[in-house]
Amino acid sequence: MSNLHSLDLFREKNGFSKFKSKENQIESFPILQHYNVDFENVTINLPKIGEIKAVLHKTFEGELKIVTILKSCTGKYYISILVEDETKVPVK
Repeated sequence: MSNLHSLDLFREKNGFSKFKSKENQIESFPILQHYNVDFENVTINLPKIGEIKAVLHKTFEGELKIVTILKSCTGKYYISILVEDETKVPVK
């Protein structure tokens, strides 16, 4: 009977990331690939989540690397996008 209960727990998982951290007040998870940013419609299309309306502060060009979804302690969500472009790093 105990094996049946453990199998039911695995069936209930829906695949979404859980925000669980007692040490860190800002909870986050990365998305490494398969996402799109549409500047005309001001949306970001994320896998398993879908299309999200966003406030984009800048336009950018280059290879999209990592998107990090952040949840602040006040319950607001933020998206950080890492882009690799061909510009060189300035020398000090």
